[in-house]
Amino acid sequence: MTVQELAKEPISNIPLQYVQENQEPAMPTDGDGTSSLPTVPVVDLNSLIVRETKDSELERLHGVCKEWGMFQLVNHGVSISLAEKLKSEVKNFYKIPLEERMSYKIRPAEFEGYG
Repeated sequence: MTVQELAKEPISNIPLQYVQENQEPAMPTDGDGTSSLPTVPVVDLNSLIVRETKDSELERLHGVCKEWGMFQLVNHGVSISLAEKLKSEVKNFYKIPLEERMSYKIRPAEFEGYG
């Protein structure tokens, strides 16, 4: 089973082919032995627009991108229905043949496209 096939439906268990035995869990622990996982940084789009908080939020965003490479964006104004529509369209895109998808590939000196 490929990762793409796994992503099509929710899973409740990790397939055995992806489990590596006899390894220490990669979970950070505090001094008392309890685990505390880091949380994904949250960026507030509204704070990037408001003049009073724009500079500090831009600086924070820059640091988050350098350190994490990802973030959760809040107060973006995108409705749940639009997000669901986008998700559906992405699924449909991956149903078309690879040859056709590659016609949308990123071309040299361009920043938009597939792949």
